[in-house]
Amino acid sequence: MKGLITLKDTLSTELQDLPGELWEEVPGYEDRYEASNYSRVKSIVKRKPVILKKTLDQNSRFKVVLVDKFGRKKNFSAGRLCAALFNRKPEENEVLEYLDGNQRNDQVNNTRWVSRRSVVLKTVKRVPRVSGVNHGMALINPSKARDIRADKRNGKTLKQLSDAYNVSIPCIQKIVENRTWKTA
Repeated sequence: MKGLITLKDTLSTELQDLPGELWEEVPGYEDRYEASNYSRVKSIVKRKPVILKKTLDQNSRFKVVLVDKFGRKKNFSAGRLCAALFNRKPEENEVLEYLDGNQRNDQVNNTRWVSRRSVVLKTVKRVPRVSGVNHGMALINPSKARDIRADKRNGKTLKQLSDAYNVSIPCIQKIVENRTWKTA
């Protein structure tokens, strides 16, 4: 392994340390577990230490299961555990942000604590809002909206228009009242 540490390297359960890997004891689990800056967790309970296998949780983030001295199991996000050890402990309402956008790359140098609000604002900026004819679920286009208005002026009922264009009566009413599809 030369140079850059890959995701595959961080998933390795080989006991050999990766280049530049630092280990610290996990608080509350002293003399039982150590975590590294590459988001690997090592059990040091037995004579021969073992690197724990990371599994994916329902949010597609890596987790590890730690067992306390009483035998109780607890799930931890590997990224959060290591970021709390090597960066700083999170404040209230802080979440882990992955700098490269890949939440499976949970190395300490790829994470930072940010407010929940800033994550929401970034998501809103990043994901464009699609509306009108460009929306994947759109059943109406500008020419159909013009036709609906013309048909309504010619005496068709909202129910007849709803059946003809396969949309709801409130949708037809909004088009007729010019509350939607104003450009048509």
